[in-house]
Amino acid sequence: MQQVTFRPSDIAMAAEGADVLFHCANVPYHEMESKLIPLGESVMEAADQLGLKVVAIDGIYPYGRRQMTEEHPKQPHTRKGKTRLAYEKMLFDSRWSQAKVMIVHLPDYYGPMANEASYLGSTLEAIAAGKMAFFIGNMRVPREFVYLPDAAFMIAELAAKDDTYGENWNIPGAGLISGREIV
Repeated sequence: MQQVTFRPSDIAMAAEGADVLFHCANVPYHEMESKLIPLGESVMEAADQLGLKVVAIDGIYPYGRRQMTEEHPKQPHTRKGKTRLAYEKMLFDSRWSQAKVMIVHLPDYYGPMANEASYLGSTLEAIAAGKMAFFIGNMRVPREFVYLPDAAFMIAELAAKDDTYGENWNIPGAGLISGREIV
């Protein structure tokens, strides 16, 4: 298997001329502990070199079982959540003196181009096609979902403002809904 490397020089070359670098790349779950932080460090090194703003898109895993507000203490209860919290700390590290970063947390999502990475996308796609659908998770537990085009609009609004950097932002969905209610 070929070793994947994250070269800051490649990222810097791709980002040349940009004002904002939207860091939406992710790694597979089974590689998260070994590759998420090196990927983020490469992105931040490139952004720092170019003096760019960085908008990092993340999930709500660092919050743990309950998410309240951006100020809610982060108490992850899973390995993934703990890795994501370490990733967040790395992004906000003071060593990045020229780059400004914000983290935008999204709940579960769905929408165009997201069906393979979305828990809900495949379910909705099957329902729309009149086919047998499956739902990942407990049908009775309410979850929040955001439609990606709506989230993208809110993220772009945040990215355009200088005073939004250096913070976490939580993009809401339309509210809590259970699998049973979706069906």
